Amino acid sequence: MLPVSNEHLKRFNLFSNFTDQQYAHINKYGKQVVVPAGKVILKLDSKLDNIFLLLEGELKLTAEDDKKVIISDDCRSANNPIAGIRPSRYKVISHTESRLLLLSKKILDQAIALEEEIEHGVISVESLDNHDAGYDLILFNILSLLHTEQLILPSLPDIALKVRHAVENEDSNVHDIIKIINMDQSIVTKIIKTANSAMYNTSGKNIESTKAAFLRIGTKKLLNLVLSYSLKELFKSDSSALKSKMKEVWQHSVKVAAISSIISRVSSRLDPEKALLAGLLHNIGAVALLNNLQHEPSLYEDENQLKNMLFDLQSEIGESILSQWKFPDELINAAKYSNNWYHSSGEDFDYSDIVNIAQAHAFIGTGTHIKLPAMEEMPAFKKLPDGVLTPKLSLQILKKSESDINQIISLFN
Repeated sequence: MLPVSNEHLKRFNLFSNFTDQQYAHINKYGKQVVVPAGKVILKLDSKLDNIFLLLEGELKLTAEDDKKVIISDDCRSANNPIAGIRPSRYKVISHTESRLLLLSKKILDQAIALEEEIEHGVISVESLDNHDAGYDLILFNILSLLHTEQLILPSLPDIALKVRHAVENEDSNVHDIIKIINMDQSIVTKIIKTANSAMYNTSGKNIESTKAAFLRIGTKKLLNLVLSYSLKELFKSDSSALKSKMKEVWQHSVKVAAISSIISRVSSRLDPEKALLAGLLHNIGAVALLNNLQHEPSLYEDENQLKNMLFDLQSEIGESILSQWKFPDELINAAKYSNNWYHSSGEDFDYSDIVNIAQAHAFIGTGTHIKLPAMEEMPAFKKLPDGVLTPKLSLQILKKSESDINQIISLFN
């Protein structure tokens, strides 16, 4: 996309008196995006620290009281940032196909500071192009794509979608649900194996059909298991260079899922199958990020940069994916807060708490746990009932549950 001309940039009040070097900085580090009509650009109450400038087209702004206003590129309002106050007081949607210039506050601050430095002859646009600025630009570009709904997000696997629709459809019956599940023999095998595991088979009598597994496990638990077993197909990459990284992400997800399920059983808190699903989904954002990076080797060849990028972005991308899939808030929050060790969900123990505790245990022995807070400092850990899981008891309990954890992991590999 061609740079925005200086004359065009001058119309914006933010930088009407900028120098050519400052305009060059805006063009170099800002991001132009073309958004199709009807796309959400900014959500109501968003705290996204981006500046949106309308270059071409029309935007529709809707306030909390449902009052609406249309802003076109030739009106006076477009000379200022669109919905510039944070948290945003408007939901912003492209009314027509629109072209926008997106800036982070950091980029604008650098451009403003550039004026004083230029006067003293000690700085140039090129001197700002350091490693940190480059990394910030990568993050900004990805978040810009995400928040203008241009980042490619994975779809829920077909069988999971069909089973969920069948469960939610009042006209569906047990036979309809079983018929859908039986279309995927791999999932059928895993469902029957799960139903025959010690966690469900209290009678000691093995079963051999999906219907018997359905009756033993129950509708809601079975739905969560189908969702869980179908997710593996998403953790794949067309890039040979990223296949090993995607496999690493999947294995970590499975381990966190298994520990989450065990913690929910040991503590008698929350649903083990939903805890399993929450664990598998906590870093689903990494799947989308890796797939969007597969044609940009310069962004993932640096292992440390990729690791930092995953840590910085996967939670926010994961939140968007699960919202798109219309998952319940309790699972969305498990992804949203998965890297926030000091997150406090309130008085009640929830799935975001389970996932954070499970991650802390999954990282033990990997070197990563050194960067984590002590378990007793985590708000999630403090909410477990006394005697259930303490720093001293946790490893012992998980050691005793090792065979159960390994059994769960084996179902996903």
